[in-house]
Amino acid sequence: MDVNQTQTKPGKRYIGIWDNHDQSGDPSETGGIIIDTYGGLMFILRVLNDSGKFDDKRINVYPQEVKNLGYRDDRRRSSENRKRKLAEFLSKLIFIFDVEAGKSLKNGQDNFFAQNIQRLPRNNDFEIDDQFVTIPVFHETDNLDQQKFEDALVDGGSVVFPVPSLISATSEGFGTFAVFQSKQQHGQGEFGTLYDGVSVKDADDDHIIFQESANQRQIHVRNIDSAKWSEGQYSGDEAQSLMFVPERYLKSKLLNEYAKQTGNLGGVAKKTAPKPIVKEVKKAATKSQKVVNKAPKAVAKHEQAAKENVAVAKKMTTRQATRNVVSEAPKQNQELDLIRRFRETVNSKEYGLTLYDNDLINFHNSVKTNLLTILTGLSGTGKSKIVTAYAEAFGILRRHNGQSNQFNMISIRPSWNDDADLLGYADTLNNNYRPADSGLLETLIDANHNPDKLYLVVFDEMNLARVEHYFSQFLSVLERRPEDRLITLYSKNIEPRLYNSDKYPSHILVPENVRFVGTMNVDESTFQMSDKLIDRSNTISLRMVPFKDRKAMAQRPSLKKEDFPEISDHAYKDMADSSRSLTSTELDFFWRLNTSINNSLPDVGISWRTLDSIEDFLANAPTTADYTAEVAFDYQVAQRILPKIRGTREMLEELIHFDRQGELAGELVDILNQSSKLSAFPLSRNVLKRKAKELQVNGFAR
Repeated sequence: MDVNQTQTKPGKRYIGIWDNHDQSGDPSETGGIIIDTYGGLMFILRVLNDSGKFDDKRINVYPQEVKNLGYRDDRRRSSENRKRKLAEFLSKLIFIFDVEAGKSLKNGQDNFFAQNIQRLPRNNDFEIDDQFVTIPVFHETDNLDQQKFEDALVDGGSVVFPVPSLISATSEGFGTFAVFQSKQQHGQGEFGTLYDGVSVKDADDDHIIFQESANQRQIHVRNIDSAKWSEGQYSGDEAQSLMFVPERYLKSKLLNEYAKQTGNLGGVAKKTAPKPIVKEVKKAATKSQKVVNKAPKAVAKHEQAAKENVAVAKKMTTRQATRNVVSEAPKQNQELDLIRRFRETVNSKEYGLTLYDNDLINFHNSVKTNLLTILTGLSGTGKSKIVTAYAEAFGILRRHNGQSNQFNMISIRPSWNDDADLLGYADTLNNNYRPADSGLLETLIDANHNPDKLYLVVFDEMNLARVEHYFSQFLSVLERRPEDRLITLYSKNIEPRLYNSDKYPSHILVPENVRFVGTMNVDESTFQMSDKLIDRSNTISLRMVPFKDRKAMAQRPSLKKEDFPEISDHAYKDMADSSRSLTSTELDFFWRLNTSINNSLPDVGISWRTLDSIEDFLANAPTTADYTAEVAFDYQVAQRILPKIRGTREMLEELIHFDRQGELAGELVDILNQSSKLSAFPLSRNVLKRKAKELQVNGFAR
């Protein structure tokens, strides 16, 4: 990078795409993609909002930022091949970014480059000539509701907003649109209410001050059609406080279709103005009408509310404090909304499953925080259906006329004995690579090309064959760093000989946007899980719900025919971005468990890998009235540690047994009893009770 750059405050956010024009100004296959003097790949961006400012400027994306986008460059390939691969990656994406300026070290001229780049897949309604408008999104918080927001719009009040400089350092950068999203609207998956005719007076690092509405200037209140709006808009930051919307959506024809007018704020309505339509959200409609028809007494009340809002904004003295108020609730709400969708799908007439709510949340948190999750249980308990319902809730199941390449259920065959059965093999006689009919390789290729899409791969009846044979490479690479998770398809030496090596290279990355789930029946036709497999996965044993509870679900609602909105991998990862270290009490508990287990089973214990996975699971467990931190802790003991307790009566008798009164006893039970502050451990006790019965009856626990 030949630029002298300086650290600056967060600047205005821009939206753009790869600019594929070559030096002659014509679009080409690899136009705008450059190999710099150090051999690194870089490319040029075209700004799609406020583009007049950069019409004659080149926005560079340097090699380090290309790497940060998740693109893996292979410098062993030819220059043209490298450019084509990057072009294929860029052609499906849209980018949101800052533009920084520096001086070129070569000629001292201004040099513009993109930083803090966020990648998103292009929406279905994207048009190559689209220009975008940046719209601020205000979220309901404890200090800001829709009434206060509307009062501020009319009376010239102040509203807290996270980092107004993301739009512009001054009020001149604000357009005439704003969005307010209530908690109710967010919970229902709606974008919110659109206000047309907004005027901003001033902005600083903490809040925005609106221009008081003049008599003849009205602010139109519109109810956004979220289904249509989602086809074109993009969210611009982690707090979802910016929205980039195509200009054509905001012109009268599409605006009236995509955001129907429901009322007016401020000013005096003209005689020709249409009568306000009742809002779907009745509470919001009532507030709008109150502002339209307010009496002098109400004016004073609203002015006082606006002043109070200014005072609240001034108290928020740090930018981070403001961001926290706005961003944490949307992330939590988004996760709870996904869980709600999952529950509705499972309980629908189409799926007909009867499961405990906590088991559903536990499964979701396991998939969210672990690359491999295994569902075990009796045949016919709906293990495969649960995973399919999860994909349905994600919006990745019914895509492309009922087909989805983001959800791949692979039926394992008893004859599989190496990874060629799962992935394919190199046919050196015909100089071709023959992919297996599992479709797993195509899924991995597609996932690498679409880094912001989420992919779910299911190995149905995973233990019909020996997992350690056909899944051996995956078990090795899943514990590595994301950039090192390379699967070998064949020797690098024969790559030049294969006709289709461009599509099927010798190595393929297992990207972070792929999650694996295995289902297992426990019967005489299957193989037992090895400690290696248990150590790398969450092993979930689904509980049976009493049959009488199924009767209460007889009148199940049908699942809505329309697809759920698709959840991106970026949004999914946002649900698992919390970090919490295990406490001293928790670490002491696990150490006592490890010591006790290891004394009876010398080759078994709690590895660092297991401890790290437990830490991630507990840190990111969603909290509900029933699914508490204590419940999550119990789930982890039951599904990460106790599956390793296997062996003969002589080996396990000190750990678990029934005493003379028929009560469960042993060292493990004593440790649970002494740790009641962490959890009551009902699930873990049931697991130990089942194993103690197996020892009593069979002399062996599995």
